[in-house]
Amino acid sequence: MSILAVLAIYLIIAPIEIVSLIKTNKRKELVLFSFIMLIAFTLSVLIAFDVKIPSINRMVGDLVTSITGE
Repeated sequence: MSILAVLAIYLIIAPIEIVSLIKTNKRKELVLFSFIMLIAFTLSVLIAFDVKIPSINRMVGDLVTSITGE
């Protein structure tokens, strides 16, 4: 059931945003929006299937520590 909800939400939101970006001739924004929506949709479907997605908090913390040296 939750997979259908995820699909319905994306099928409602995506066309509205895509049409407005096409009408205003914003190609870069359309590509970026499509890329982000694809990632978000993929993650949402994985969560709906109860797939454990690793947290990136530790990786970001390690990156910041390596940059700042603290």
